[in-house]
Amino acid sequence: IAHVDADILVIDEALAVGDAVFTQKCMRYLRRFMEQGTVLFVSHDTGSVSNLCQKAAWLDHGVMRMHDIAAEVIKAYAEYCVQEIYGDSVKLDSVRSEKSVSAQMIKNKVDQETKISFYEDIANSDGWKTGAAEIQSVSIMQADGPPATTLAGGERLRLRIEVAVHQTLSSPIVGFFVKDRLGQSLFGENTYTYVQPPCLVEAGGKIVAEFVFALPLLPNGEYSMTIAIANGDPYNHVQHHWLHDAVILHVQSPKLRYGLIGIPFESVSMRKTFT
Repeated sequence: IAHVDADILVIDEALAVGDAVFTQKCMRYLRRFMEQGTVLFVSHDTGSVSNLCQKAAWLDHGVMRMHDIAAEVIKAYAEYCVQEIYGDSVKLDSVRSEKSVSAQMIKNKVDQETKISFYEDIANSDGWKTGAAEIQSVSIMQADGPPATTLAGGERLRLRIEVAVHQTLSSPIVGFFVKDRLGQSLFGENTYTYVQPPCLVEAGGKIVAEFVFALPLLPNGEYSMTIAIANGDPYNHVQHHWLHDAVILHVQSPKLRYGLIGIPFESVSMRKTFT
């Protein structure tokens, strides 16, 4: 299909086959093609949709359920899939923001000299909840110091998430992941990896989860952090409160960064030798 002279390409799950080299080759071609032509991309892979598409249409048995910017459609589709998994046993209530993430980023745009800054945006986050538990606050600070307001990347940070428990949880899990502007997940973690059950928290209690980590070297741009509280284990659980874009990170650094994320190196050297 790549050798057809066309103005519009319809791609139906074509990237679901082949190895990693083939997939990357296809993605490079599609991006070049989209500079001049139009691509209608059909897929269940929301990662590929986020990566390629500006807008998305969600079809369900031949009926269009939603047509919007890709990120918003993917959020709604993710909630739908979770509800389908839970069935009638759990009822999810949608949490919808009246303000778009892009508008918030523009409104809260930081000074260009700031290397990295962040702001909590729980009140304007989209997602869902069951009512059993609720994320109340998120904060980022230096691992051994005051709240972090400007960062250069590579620092040790402490992410603190506070959760109010309204119904008894037998095995709570608090987690997060950071996404780029295309909605691609870059990194994240959850408490179950380090805190194994039993960990009973009764109704009326409170959970404080902390993650200490070295911030990767992120390319300049905006990033969002998804926060969630669940009950169960990584393979069988119920997401009781899920918030997209609960924290927005703005990265601005004069240093070049390579790849989706970079890591701080302990040392790099080069020397001349003689044979």
